[in-house]
Amino acid sequence: MLSGLKSIFRPKSAAIPPRLRPPITIRNGTRRTSATTTTRKPKLERQSPRTANYSQNDTVIIFPEEPIGISAEDGFGHLELTIGDELGDRGEYKLARKLGYGRYSTVWLARPTRGRTKGDSPYFTAMKVLSQHATGRLGSHSDELRVLQRISNPTTSHKGKDFCTTLWDAFVVDGSHQALVLDLMAGDVKALRFMYKNGVMPLAMTKTIIGQMLVALQYLHDECRVVHADLRPENILIANPYPHVKLKQMLALEKPEYSPPMTVFGREVQPIVSKPLLSAPLFPFFQLAEHQWLFRLGDFGEAQFIDDKVTDCTMPDGLRAPEVIMGHPWDEKIDIWALGCLTHEFLTGRSVLDDSDMPSARDDRDLTSLALMIRSTGQRFPDDMLDKCNPEKVAQYFGPDSSLEDLANYSAPASIVSCLQTHNPEMAHHPHELESAAAFISRCLALRPGDRPCAAELLKDPWLMSEPVWGLRYETDPANASKEETLGAMVRWFSSPYLGVVSYMTLLLGTAVFVWELIS
Repeated sequence: MLSGLKSIFRPKSAAIPPRLRPPITIRNGTRRTSATTTTRKPKLERQSPRTANYSQNDTVIIFPEEPIGISAEDGFGHLELTIGDELGDRGEYKLARKLGYGRYSTVWLARPTRGRTKGDSPYFTAMKVLSQHATGRLGSHSDELRVLQRISNPTTSHKGKDFCTTLWDAFVVDGSHQALVLDLMAGDVKALRFMYKNGVMPLAMTKTIIGQMLVALQYLHDECRVVHADLRPENILIANPYPHVKLKQMLALEKPEYSPPMTVFGREVQPIVSKPLLSAPLFPFFQLAEHQWLFRLGDFGEAQFIDDKVTDCTMPDGLRAPEVIMGHPWDEKIDIWALGCLTHEFLTGRSVLDDSDMPSARDDRDLTSLALMIRSTGQRFPDDMLDKCNPEKVAQYFGPDSSLEDLANYSAPASIVSCLQTHNPEMAHHPHELESAAAFISRCLALRPGDRPCAAELLKDPWLMSEPVWGLRYETDPANASKEETLGAMVRWFSSPYLGVVSYMTLLLGTAVFVWELIS
């Protein structure tokens, strides 16, 4: 091992289970016995092969977890880890559970070992281990490490830091994999939405999430000069509600679960099944006190410094800002656009750019998105904005009068107000909430970036300030309120007439269960 690099300490007791040799899923129905049976590289996917077009010469490998065994040259290069591995220069972090995975990393629950100094970080942490490909992108195509170091500044007094994940440590594993030690989180909002019918989240919870994300964005944009650029449900994380004693008890009873073994390029692999804390048996209890949950903005893999961008912005489909699609100069206002899209999605269960009602699918996703933006918002792209866009994009999509070509072939989607009224029964009976929520979303979805309000302005929007339902309504600037004020505002809300007798009794029951779990 090279000097100065931190490595893996794998005890004998943590050996990886023996591998078997099952058949691997192949598109043409044949069995692959080596990496040289076809002349083309395999196409990798997570969904069913029926969702994409492949030729009979393509080998399709379906991975239940991260694609172990695929090289960094092919865009992956994940490090194969297992429960019990000890990471760090002194082996101070021991992997206790696999929490999740993505294209560029795996995330593990890490517990301390005797090699870790007291007070270095929380007792349990999340260990994000980047793939070899993602590690190679750091600096040239990704600013994740620098951004995390900037936003984790211990000297800041801005409360937005409390709503962003904190970087506690960083080191290199096996010479080519960056490891990041972060706050342990319970899960993400994408998984949380599955608890609600049609993915429509309660109004109060939506305000909680959006309000806390705005405080986080105010901190990122104004103090850190960072744009997140990947604001989506899976990157809004739920703060860990478990005391470490309860986590110890859960882990003591838990055994790792492995995916069925498979062969990749002649090598047998068997990834560990991911188990986020949200899936733990006791977690549904915390649903009773949902307004007490804290959310944090995470995954800064696409984040960039506003004044020192290292690469172009992409953003996920359905959340891409118009300036990103059109090659217009972009800044932190793309996060505001994404936040407006998410607000609509949380309250209706549908994307604001939903094209499912269209009679036929369009091949050009950019054209479809632009048409839906115009139809949904009732706006048109201003000439001064188009003048700053990519000329080829403008010529491709817009006519001489600055109108979008082929717009007449796109049916007009429901307005934001009518969509809220149709898909959110809770809001349908509260006209004032309906109108103010629609106005909030419309402010975020201004086509011209300069017309969108900043995070600080949105924090004062009437929709968020109408009721203290998300714990951040103060006489002072909410971004500078203390944790005591935050909890105090939540307690005041719980004791207010807004909650009602039924919800108040639910809170008492939840508190009793929580106390019982602590003492049992």
